[in-house]
Amino acid sequence: RMKKLNKKKIEAEIKTSFSPKLCKKSLKIANRKSQDTFLDRVAKERQLKQLSKERNLESNKDPECTFTPKITKIARRKHPRSVIEMSLGDSLKKQERIRTMKKKVDKEELKKLTFKPKTRKGNQNVEGCLRLLSEPETYLQRIRETHLCLNEKQKEAVRMKEAKELEECTFTPTITTLPKYLKSHTECATEREEKLQSK
Repeated sequence: RMKKLNKKKIEAEIKTSFSPKLCKKSLKIANRKSQDTFLDRVAKERQLKQLSKERNLESNKDPECTFTPKITKIARRKHPRSVIEMSLGDSLKKQERIRTMKKKVDKEELKKLTFKPKTRKGNQNVEGCLRLLSEPETYLQRIRETHLCLNEKQKEAVRMKEAKELEECTFTPTITTLPKYLKSHTECATEREEKLQSK
């Protein structure tokens, strides 16, 4: 009940008995606005703009310029293009056309490539060379062994190369025999060295 009473009080306060007095001109404007919708007003404004454009064009026309191009019905329906649309837009369209053509050509070429190699199914039980899953503990040892084998092979190859090079060296120098007095001196010297070493 209290809510209803409060509501009635608020409604009574809100209600106003004031009514504005309008002149004849404002009444006409109000009546005219009430008749026309927003869309009608927009359409009228557009028509007025179009008429003003046509009038401006007619006023700016050169009397010598009498040529009027023949345009088809489809061309008339089309939207007039701007400078950017004609320059940048056309170039983008051209690039897109080239891209699509390239894709088409690539697809046709791929269709011609019908070769498929025959592959054998590998044995599942075959182990890899490293044997990491089956023998992970001996991995480092096996690597060391392989390195040692490689080093031995390299050394053997070096020895073989040197032997080959020495075979080509066929020069033998002529050695003269020592005279007797020099031989006795050398023998004495060797005997002394032997005695010293034995002591």
